[in-house]
Amino acid sequence: MPQTATRGAATLDAHTTDTSAGWERLFVGAPLDFVKLVAAIAMTGGHTNLSLFNSDYVLLWRLDRISFPLFCFAIACNLLRGTPTPRYVQMLLLLGIATQPIYALVLPPYLANVLFTLAAGVCVTEVLRQQDARTQHIIFAIGVAVTFAFPIPTKSGWEFGIDGVLFPAAILLVLAGRRDHIVWLLLLVIGQNWYGEFSPGEPWVLDALIDAAYASIGSLVILSIALLLRNHDRFLPRYAFHIFYPGHLAVLAVLGKLSAAS
Repeated sequence: MPQTATRGAATLDAHTTDTSAGWERLFVGAPLDFVKLVAAIAMTGGHTNLSLFNSDYVLLWRLDRISFPLFCFAIACNLLRGTPTPRYVQMLLLLGIATQPIYALVLPPYLANVLFTLAAGVCVTEVLRQQDARTQHIIFAIGVAVTFAFPIPTKSGWEFGIDGVLFPAAILLVLAGRRDHIVWLLLLVIGQNWYGEFSPGEPWVLDALIDAAYASIGSLVILSIALLLRNHDRFLPRYAFHIFYPGHLAVLAVLGKLSAAS
């Protein structure tokens, strides 16, 4: 492990409790593959709803709310196991750059795809895990305040915005035993959904809270089911998501063209 990662792990250990459950050891092999598979399916449903059905199906939108938290959970587990941050960021950025032209054919072209958010999230996580608890709380507080005060500007141009960048760090720190960070985890889940009006008959704030409930409760349900697969080997090819992410967007782009032509 690089020296910076070693220092980060040491700093993290100094500020965690002895009750850490070692979640990164539980979610290996089949459990983590299951988490990523469900996240990919939920994401595909959301993208299909947006690109082909003009977001008419609210349930697909709300089921898609679990995809980002699950992907961030997978990232947190990998970082806790010592995955080198530079290599992780490089992989996400390269895949994000390669995917962006296809993404722009299917989803709003002014948005950078989620891989750029995740790459920034990995960097922020590596920095925050090396800080003391007080500094972490200050940074999370600023991020949450900005997200709630300016929800549209903070999300403009990239998926999930500032909130999404902070989210992997919050998950990692909670998994590592910093229980007082759960409050930021909950606020960030709400912040991810603090925009948009998808149910005209409901106040938009209530709508956001419902979306956040789908994201949080749904993610916990999926993680609980995944644990039933403990001690089973992984069942997905190593680079399955690297192919699936641009691949499903390419399929949606073709379907969109065929639908427009018919």
